[in-house]
Parts: sequence; structure tokens; C-alpha cells
Amino acid sequence: MWLIVGSPSQAFSMMRQSGGLGTPLLFNFYAVGMVFSLIAVIAVPILVMIGVFAGQNNNGRDAMLGILAGTGIAVVVAVFYAAMLAVVTPFLWAGITHLMLYLVGGARQSFETTFRAISFGYFSTLFPSMLISLVPYLGGLVAMVWIIVVVVIALQRAHEITGGKATAAVLLPVGICCGLYFATIMAFVMGPNFMR
Repeated sequence: MWLIVGSPSQAFSMMRQSGGLGTPLLFNFYAVGMVFSLIAVIAVPILVMIGVFAGQNNNGRDAMLGILAGTGIAVVVAVFYAAMLAVVTPFLWAGITHLMLYLVGGARQSFETTFRAISFGYFSTLFPSMLISLVPYLGGLVAMVWIIVVVVIALQRAHEITGGKATAAVLLPVGICCGLYFATIMAFVMGPNFMR
């Protein structure tokens, strides 16, 4: 993870283009686990403080049961969300990106290579970019640009293609989605006149 964060070009030059999907999936769970561990470290003391303050009145037992029930539900939701984030998201992203690589003529390797590049690229930056996103105003934008740059480098090295093709494969879906969004907004704002 730190090699990818510190020197993505070197890291993805060393990445194997094949070797199964198990290693990237385990890496995804590791990265998501780090994020959820940090959230738990922040949330648990807050819940304990709420329980202590709630226990000071006559309904302390009811408040503690409510906190425990809420915490249990939050844990179940967090585990479900973590599984979705670690498994479904990279498969969808890799599938769309691999299709875009075909369209721009950059799919020189298999889907597995694209999946490995997406998994190692995105999930290596997940934890640090979460911390960067805490910076007011520009943190989220900087984190998003950084993730895109790392994924572009990953695809460029993994598929042995130019930076332009890798960038197009990453940004083309964003452009399509933004274009469709803009067209939908214009259709609603301008109404029937937009379609003429």
C-alpha cells in the first residue's frame, strides 16, 4: 500500500498482470477494514459517552439497550457496506474501465489485469484519501484527483499503454455520466422546447 502511495509508477511496474482475483480481493478487504477500524475508533468512545450521560437519568437502562441495539444494527450495515465496497464496486469499476479500454484500443491484457490495477490503485489510496478529504473545501477534490491519477498510472503500467489511453478509459465514463446528467437537467428545465 505504501509503495503504491509513495511511488505508483514503480509499484505498478512490479505488479503481476495475472495471478487470480483472490489477492486483490483480500487487499480490498484489508483497505476497507482499515477505514472501518478508524471509524470504529472514533465512534465507540462517542457511543460510550452517550451511554454514560443517558445512564444518569431514570431511563438509563432503556437508553443503554437502545444504544446497544443501534450499535448492532450499525455493525450489520457496516459489514454489508464493506462487502459491497470491497467486492461489488471494484468488479463494476473494472468492468466499465475494461470496456472503455477496448473502445480506446488499450485493452492489451485481460479483465483480470484491469481488476488488479483498479483494486490495488483505488484501495491503496482509500485510507489516505479519506484523511485528505477531511481538509475543508479542497480536500475532497484533491483526494478525487489523486485517486484518478493513481488509477491512470496503474492502467498505463498494467496494460502497457500510453497515458492518454489510460486517462481516456478512466475519464470517459465520467464524461458520459456528466453529459447524460446535464441533458436530463436541461430536459427538465427547458421542458418540451429542449426536445425540438
